[in-house]
Amino acid sequence: MTIQSGSPVGLPGYYWDKRLHNYVEQRTRRMVKRETVNGLLRQVADGSAGRLEGLAQAFAEGKLTGAQFYKAAQLEIKHATNACAALAKGGWDRMTLSDWGMNGAQLRQAYVHLRQFARDIAAKLPSPAQLIARARSYADAAFGRFWHIRQTVERLRGRRTMRIRTRGDDRVCSECREDERQGWQPIGTFHVPVHIGCRCDEEYG
Repeated sequence: MTIQSGSPVGLPGYYWDKRLHNYVEQRTRRMVKRETVNGLLRQVADGSAGRLEGLAQAFAEGKLTGAQFYKAAQLEIKHATNACAALAKGGWDRMTLSDWGMNGAQLRQAYVHLRQFARDIAAKLPSPAQLIARARSYADAAFGRFWHIRQTVERLRGRRTMRIRTRGDDRVCSECREDERQGWQPIGTFHVPVHIGCRCDEEYG
């Protein structure tokens, strides 16, 4: 078995096992729990969301020029999208030309919206709440890239159904609770994130 380090996607000491279709700890050879991977995914998305929010606020306050904001935000969105995709695939070395192409298509669309966002900030159009929500939406799109790849991979593995699993706490919204109540449905029925800041998980069967 060839061991490929997971460190580029934040999992040093682990490798991707193609037979188990899971990350495995190098020292113990134990599979990594899905909660651990999902937690890392949310950490990547939340970190990116916070940085994008900070960039947007800095631009709105005149601390960055429009060009500076766009360049920095563009790089942040690119890094977050690629990292989430690599995490879904099992590491950077497992990314295919098709995966990179899909990432590129999503990023090109994001950059179009980002240019409009920059124009709106310059025109003082977004309210403080709207500015935060729009900034964080780019990180959520990267978060969604992970789940899009996972759905594709699970279909190739012969899986046909999926269900939504929420955190089960008081932060879960009514929309996500309703998705969870629907139980097992055909793959593609649900799309995560359901909303900005969504913390849901998908399970396949």
